[in-house]
Amino acid sequence: GRSLSAGFVYDDHRFVELNPAIASLADPVSFFTDPATASAAQGVQPDIYRPLRTLHFAVDRAVFGLRPFGWHLASVLLHGLNGALVFLLLLRLLVRAPEAAPAGGAASRRGDGTTGAIVAAALGAALFVAHPATVESTAWISSRGDLLAWTFALLAFEAFSKEGRRRTGIGLVCVALGCLAKESALSLVALVPLRDLAAPAGARPSRRTTWARTGAVAAVAALYLAVRSRVLPGVPDLPWLAQTELPDGSRAAAARGMLASLVWYARVLLWPFGFPFDRNIFTDPVPTSWTHPEVVLGLGLLLSTVLAGVAALRAGRGAIAFACLGALAALGPVSNVLVPLKAFSAERFLYPALPCLVAGVVALGLRLARRVGPAGRRGLVGLGAVLVIACAALSWQRTAPWQSERTLWEAVRRESPNNPRVYEGLGLELLKEGRIDAAERALKTYREFQPWDGKVHAELAATFRRLHDDLSRSASAELLQTSNLRERLAGVLREVMLESRAAVDAWSRLGLAKGRGDRALLRSTLLGWREAALQFGDLREATRANVLLATQEPKTDGRASYDTR
Repeated sequence: GRSLSAGFVYDDHRFVELNPAIASLADPVSFFTDPATASAAQGVQPDIYRPLRTLHFAVDRAVFGLRPFGWHLASVLLHGLNGALVFLLLLRLLVRAPEAAPAGGAASRRGDGTTGAIVAAALGAALFVAHPATVESTAWISSRGDLLAWTFALLAFEAFSKEGRRRTGIGLVCVALGCLAKESALSLVALVPLRDLAAPAGARPSRRTTWARTGAVAAVAALYLAVRSRVLPGVPDLPWLAQTELPDGSRAAAARGMLASLVWYARVLLWPFGFPFDRNIFTDPVPTSWTHPEVVLGLGLLLSTVLAGVAALRAGRGAIAFACLGALAALGPVSNVLVPLKAFSAERFLYPALPCLVAGVVALGLRLARRVGPAGRRGLVGLGAVLVIACAALSWQRTAPWQSERTLWEAVRRESPNNPRVYEGLGLELLKEGRIDAAERALKTYREFQPWDGKVHAELAATFRRLHDDLSRSASAELLQTSNLRERLAGVLREVMLESRAAVDAWSRLGLAKGRGDRALLRSTLLGWREAALQFGDLREATRANVLLATQEPKTDGRASYDTR
């Protein structure tokens, strides 16, 4: 609820606030056929295909305009709906079929009957809703795809809970819609059979139905990937589906990063304090050795979780097996081993895994309830309520940084002062506020961390360009004739040229994708470079920028041709 007073932050600006594609619902089909409708920012190569999220944004824009309150309300309501669906999922996993329950009402006396399952499912759903790991997905509008994808995934679980062609058809439609909301729904290929196997005996579909549905879900996932590949051109020089290169150019390095991420996820889940921000492939180093403590610990965590899941499945403890194996399956699409992503760990990646994990927690609670008397069961319920309240308090605290751009980056800096993106985010926000000198210092700090990031050089060039324009506008005609101001303006123009040249050099060496650029940002940087060189009076430098502009503007693109340049 605290997020209702928040504004647009971080990627919200490019996905929502500045995105002209969502300003109208006149052509909703374009969201599914044109990946450029997802974002409006320069420096971002189209590399995501989440048309249902974009359509949902367009609906929000039509209903709420650009008032953030309505957008945040939609996210909070979606998260609440997911909590209700998690409650249904837990009931399906915990309530035994009548023929499977012990005779003579012993189930109810031991606390594992329907009443105990309902209480456990309610506590589990409340824990899911209140856990701080869900804050990023709920308070950050750009993470709407996580909420939507898992709304449809949970609906698919409910549809598949019983046999029948109609239910199968509804479930498959939900799977398709989940994939169109976010790629993480691809994990349903593994989660659908796991959920069936985890259901109590007598309450699960037949093996034949389970495997037939699994094949159908895999076919839907394959169709989604085919459509995605057809619509999304992909990033040049990168593997299929990839957003960036493998860390250190190696799949082994990606595996080490994945193992280290498991440790990070465990800490975020079990010790949800502070403000953990995502770890980015561009700015956060991946462990370089298999003997790194995080890698060793992550490998142990992975093996023990798999073994515990397999053992629970063989022992008939389905909910615990679903918690162990399902959580790992939910993290599979974001492991970076199969498909390299720009972030290799983030709180939002835990959103699909959390329903699986709470299933294991409440299942263990029910097993313990069988061994204690009524007073002990009341104590367990009280302990669960305290845990939910504590998580809610931590979530309230963790939502505060999402109030504004400044509060977000200040919180990240307090948590991780060596995170380079802090200084880029603060720099751009300071530039919006007109504090150009402070913005320059922040962006230069980022540049010290990432000297080969072409985008930050382009941002610094734009900062100096604005400083030059502000100085020129604010100075009187007489003052512009003074040598001190002329030298100051010339120095600023020189900085524009240097930073523009550095940006272009970085993109030439690394490529646009790895250097965080695209053709639009390259063109605007070259235009700024040429303009600054002309104002400075360096015709050789202006010609160099102009020739590079000519090579970027073939006659077929509707802009000035090579001959005109």
